[in-house]
Amino acid sequence: MYRLRGEIPAPDDIVIIAIDDESLQRIGKYPWSRRTIAECLNKISEGSPRAVGIDVIYAEETEPEDDTSLAAAIKNNGRVILPVQLFEDAPENSGGHPEIAWLKPLPEFARAAASLGHAHAAPDVDGNPEKRPACQIG
Repeated sequence: MYRLRGEIPAPDDIVIIAIDDESLQRIGKYPWSRRTIAECLNKISEGSPRAVGIDVIYAEETEPEDDTSLAAAIKNNGRVILPVQLFEDAPENSGGHPEIAWLKPLPEFARAAASLGHAHAAPDVDGNPEKRPACQIG
């Protein structure tokens, strides 16, 4: 339906902060430490945004201090929405039949977030995500 409708310009009050080539040149290779992401989120929070959507699923633990720093930044902002995503999991005891499961952020991040939302970017024919991912917040 979005393709039929055509593009609509984004509202002026939406800001997208992306991990782009310039950021990679300045900060270094990705993935960045969660302390770096926390510092970025703390700066964003100074602007009192109405909502912050983060499209990275932090599902695995890293350095405890970095994870704690990011959880605190998410909680202090109070309006962060974190993604969850469906994936096929083939557990050993299922007879080889894949099961659908949710990939979720670590519990301390999920508890600190205002909400979780399903995010999905379907790959196009060359395996890259489409430019317009389908997202549903809920």
